[in-house]
Amino acid sequence: MPGLRVMMLMALALSMVLAGCDGSGGSGGGDTVPGPNVRLSGRVTYDFVPVAATLAGPGAYLDYAGTAALPARGVQVAAIADDGRELASGSTDADGGYTLSVPKNTRVRVRAIARLFRAPGDGASWDFSIRDNTSPGYAGDAASIYAVQGDAFELGATHLSRNLHAASGWTGAGYGEVRAAAPFAILDQIFSATQKVLAVDDTAVFAPMNTYWSIHNLPSNGDKAIGEISTSHWDVEGPQAGLYILGKENDDTDEYDTGVIVHEWGHYFESKFSRADSLGGEHGGGERLDMRLAFGEAWGNALAGMVRDDPIYADTMGIQQSIAGVVMDLNAIPGTEPRGWFNEASVQHVLYQMYKLPSIGFGPIYEVMVGPQKNTLAFTSLFSFATYLRDSVVAAQGQIDVWLDGINTLNGPGLNIWGSGQLYPPPPGLPAGYETIILPVYQDLTVGVGTNVCGTDDFGSTDEAKLGNYQFLRLNIPVDGNYTLSLAPDDPGDKSEAILYSGGQRVAAVEEGGLVPVALKSGTYTVSVKGDPLKACRTITVNH
Repeated sequence: MPGLRVMMLMALALSMVLAGCDGSGGSGGGDTVPGPNVRLSGRVTYDFVPVAATLAGPGAYLDYAGTAALPARGVQVAAIADDGRELASGSTDADGGYTLSVPKNTRVRVRAIARLFRAPGDGASWDFSIRDNTSPGYAGDAASIYAVQGDAFELGATHLSRNLHAASGWTGAGYGEVRAAAPFAILDQIFSATQKVLAVDDTAVFAPMNTYWSIHNLPSNGDKAIGEISTSHWDVEGPQAGLYILGKENDDTDEYDTGVIVHEWGHYFESKFSRADSLGGEHGGGERLDMRLAFGEAWGNALAGMVRDDPIYADTMGIQQSIAGVVMDLNAIPGTEPRGWFNEASVQHVLYQMYKLPSIGFGPIYEVMVGPQKNTLAFTSLFSFATYLRDSVVAAQGQIDVWLDGINTLNGPGLNIWGSGQLYPPPPGLPAGYETIILPVYQDLTVGVGTNVCGTDDFGSTDEAKLGNYQFLRLNIPVDGNYTLSLAPDDPGDKSEAILYSGGQRVAAVEEGGLVPVALKSGTYTVSVKGDPLKACRTITVNH
C-alpha cells in the first residue's frame, strides 16, 4: 500500500517523538559479512506503569515505582538513513524483537512506529495507529503518528544488535520528560485484543482504525484538535473517526488504564465486527439504563476482563494519577446495584462469568457477536445475546440460566430475543408502579391498530439513556407494499419521535403529529419511541 506509507511518513515528520533510549545489545558476530547487506537486530520496549487498585474504598493509582520495561509487540520498525530514507522495515515479534537487512557501511537510526500493520490479502489483516489529534495534520485527516527514534550509529560490515526503549517520562513528581511510552502502551492493549480475536478466528479482517492520544487530551467538551475530547471514547461517525484517549497529566490520563483502553476497543469491535444499537449516553453505578446502552457498556467492561484475563477494571485520574475514577470487580455485583437486564454491573458480571466457564470461553461468545447478534431482528441487548449463546452452547444452558436468574432476567427454554415473558424484577431491581411502562419489553404493533406507549424519566433522562426513556415495539409486515407511519401525542406540545428499524438499520422516522409514507417489504421490524416530555403517552399507528 504505497499511498498509505507516503501519507504516514509525511504525518510522522510533523511531530515525531524523539525520545527513544537506544543501546547496543552487543555487536554480534564480528566476522565480515559477504554481500551488500548486514543484519541489524534488537528489541523494542516501552515503560509500562501498572495500576494499583483496591476494592476496599475503592482506590486506584498509577504505581510508578512498579514501572517495568515490556516488549513493544507487533510494532513497525525501520532503519532510517541520515537523509531520511527508509533503508529497511519490518515488525517486532511477540517479545519486541526485530531483524532488518540493511546496507553495510551506512549511518542509520532505528525508528519504532506506533502502528500495527498487516496488509490485506489471504487471511487476517489489520492496521492500527496511534496518532496525535492536536497535531496540524489532524484537520486534514492526516494526524501525526507517534514514533521513537534512537541516536545515529555507524553500521559497518558485521552484524549488529541495537535496542530501542520508549520511556514514560516520569521523573518522580511529574512528567518532566517526553512521554514516549504512552502511545506504545495503548497500542499494546490493542495488540492483546487483536490476538484474542485471532486465537478463535485466524482469518479475521480488522477494519483500519486510528487511535488519537495527546498529552493535551482532557475531559472537556469542545474542539478535539486542541484536546477537548470529553472523555476516552469511540467515535464512529465523526470526520476523524476512531478511539480518543485521555492524556492530560494531573487531570485524567488513560494510557496505562488497560481496562479503559480495551473497553473502548470493544466499542470498535461492536461497530466493525458485530452491531451496537446503543445510542450512547451517560452511565454509572447503580443506574437503570436503556437496555441497549446497558449491554453495550457491559460488553466493553467484560471484554476488558476477557482480553486481560483480569476481573479488576480500574480507571485512574487526578493529581499524579493517584485517584480512583472507577474500580470494579467483574466477579461480583455490588449490593447497591439494581439487578436486571437494564443494569450495567449485572450484565457485565454475567458476560464475564460466561467467558470463564470452560464449556463456553471466548470462542462461542465471539461467534454469537459476529453472527446472530449482528443480524438479530430485535435491538441488541442481553436478551438477544443470551438467547443466541444459550442456543449455541447446550452444555452450558443450566449455568447460563442460573446467572440470568441471579439478575432477575428471563431464562430457561422460554428465553427469547424479545424478552417475551419477562417478569417485573422485585425491589431493589425496580420499584412498584412502573410495570406497564417497563413491560412488556416490546409491545406488539399491528398494522391498522394504534398502540399507546408511555414513558418515564423517573430513572433519569440525561442524554435519553435511562430505562423508560424509550419504548420498544415489534412490527410484523405481512406483505410488501406502501405503508404510513403516524404518531399522535396524548397532550398538545409533545415533541415525541418514533423510529422504524430493520435489523438495526434505520428505515423511517416520524415526529409527533406527523404522517410518513414508507415502502416496506414483508418481515419483522422494530420501533423505538422517545417522548418529550418523557413522562407522557402517545399513540403510534402503521396503516397499509
